[in-house]
Amino acid sequence: MITSLEVVDTAIKIGLGALISGIAAYVTAKFSHTKDIEKTRLLRRMDLLEDVARYVQKLTIAGLAFYSLTATRASYFQRDGKVPDDAQSKWEESDSQLNNALGDATNAEAVLLLLGEPDCQTTLREYGQYMADFSYAAFYLEKCSVSDAHEFRAKLLEMRKTFFTVLGGAYER
Repeated sequence: MITSLEVVDTAIKIGLGALISGIAAYVTAKFSHTKDIEKTRLLRRMDLLEDVARYVQKLTIAGLAFYSLTATRASYFQRDGKVPDDAQSKWEESDSQLNNALGDATNAEAVLLLLGEPDCQTTLREYGQYMADFSYAAFYLEKCSVSDAHEFRAKLLEMRKTFFTVLGGAYER
């Protein structure tokens, strides 16, 4: 026959087992939830940094296209003192595309600041400012020679490399 002491003993053992299981399940669920939130945040951060990289790549493409057409325009000007109308219109269109890409780069700067990456933002600001200054000098001051265009390209690629190095460090964090 089962005594009341055995029933109480069994009830205590079952209750303690359930309590331990409940606490373990709670701790495991809380840890898992915290890790899921951290993982989601990290993936979102990486996605945003990849978006920034795409903005900068578009900016680079626009800058290189502007360089190419600026060098072509300068060579026409040095050779004949005149630029053909179609070359001039392509160059002006390229300048407009560069300015649009600079606007997108400003959006990328905001994302970098939001992510707490002021070094990346500063590097991108310098990169974009360099292109804007060259565009202004070439478009409005019209003091751009073929060698100036080649210097622009070389520095542009150097600044791009610097930016992506800094961005890579942010991506690793």
